[in-house]
Amino acid sequence: MGKECLVIDCSPRAVSCAEIARRASEAGFERATLRELDFAPCDGCAACKSGCCPHEDDAARLWRRLREASVVLFVTPLY
Repeated sequence: MGKECLVIDCSPRAVSCAEIARRASEAGFERATLRELDFAPCDGCAACKSGCCPHEDDAARLWRRLREASVVLFVTPLY
């Protein structure tokens, strides 16, 4: 099995890091764009300590993808 590669586009703007992330996707990296994901704020309930966050958002899916990846590339703008 090959390496699981994940690109995380951290830019709040659609065009800021789009070219780099697009090229990485074309090279076979899986891509996650943070501005397109839905994250609920933590309410401090500590349920995560038992491994079960009560929020049904994209965070659990992103964590699963991060754990499965052998390589993670964070693409972030410099202002």
